[in-house]
Amino acid sequence: MTSYGAVPDSDEEGDEPLTVNSGATAGSKGCVKWFWHYLEGGDLNVDEKAALRTRLDEIHNVEYFCIHAESVRQIAYTFFWLMIISAGVFTGLMVDPDKIANSDLKAMYGYNNVCVMFDYSPSREYTAMVYPLFEYSFFFYVLFDYIHLRLVCKNTPQDYLLRVANCTLPVKLCLIAWFRMIFVYNIQQPDVHYGTRGVVGHTIAFFGLQLALILVAFENIMFIFATGIYFPRLGRKWTLILARTYLITFIILSSFQMWFAFGLFWGYKTLDVQGDNPNPTHLFIIWLDDRLWMVVVGLMPFWFAQVGRKNQSHIRVTFQLNSEAWEDDTVIMASTVRRSQRNLGSTA
Repeated sequence: MTSYGAVPDSDEEGDEPLTVNSGATAGSKGCVKWFWHYLEGGDLNVDEKAALRTRLDEIHNVEYFCIHAESVRQIAYTFFWLMIISAGVFTGLMVDPDKIANSDLKAMYGYNNVCVMFDYSPSREYTAMVYPLFEYSFFFYVLFDYIHLRLVCKNTPQDYLLRVANCTLPVKLCLIAWFRMIFVYNIQQPDVHYGTRGVVGHTIAFFGLQLALILVAFENIMFIFATGIYFPRLGRKWTLILARTYLITFIILSSFQMWFAFGLFWGYKTLDVQGDNPNPTHLFIIWLDDRLWMVVVGLMPFWFAQVGRKNQSHIRVTFQLNSEAWEDDTVIMASTVRRSQRNLGSTA
């Protein structure tokens, strides 16, 4: 399967290929080199990187690094689960168990879910110190994924994806940043401003992240449909079926959570899960929705990212101070984009 947006290792098709040795991969050179190799998506080994750097330096002095957007996504989700685990540890060690057993969340939803670990001090404050690891890594994933899409689709029949991405990028970045408000709004605050309870601001921040994740999934699936890529083991047909099923399931699960929560905030009963005698069926429905949502949001994207690392290309970020060689850079970049766009639509 041909990679989309592949970055060639030579300037023009007629250039001589880079001379490399079949040395050990970066993973055998230590943790730091392995990490950079992982960020690149595993496309270049150590000798190829050295040869590429030498070739660029022969043109002019540059600094560059290669990075794979899907590698950054895997790192972000690793930090997401680190945040969840850390919150659980902090809650177990520092929060009164009676407070958890009789939590505000349980009073509203009928049971405790993972969010209860973000609700009480000092666990909330300590977890807020871990959260930036997820926030910034996911922020950079969204940014690098946008750059990858831009390089692949610009000036092609698929450039309508760029118009969509240009509109949704600032929305996603803002919603990701605003998720931190779950640590600002205390769910026990009776009146934050204008009669609004703290739990409302706390929950809206969480729903904002859900919307950002839906936009990410939507654009990823649009990319699959537009470019014709597919998971090698599934084939084109089943990749499209999986993509549709995933997005529809994600939207249904998130919409159900929002409908239920806003119903509580606005004062009308949606499901009978409160009080001493909740409806067991209703309680199971909201519990199942919550668990399925965690699988769809927290686990499946990690697998999608792994498939993307194997079947899509990394991007190369280059820095330079000397502008005299810009004309040479333009030739190299134009060649790279032309060759990348010729790959677009090929699934062989």
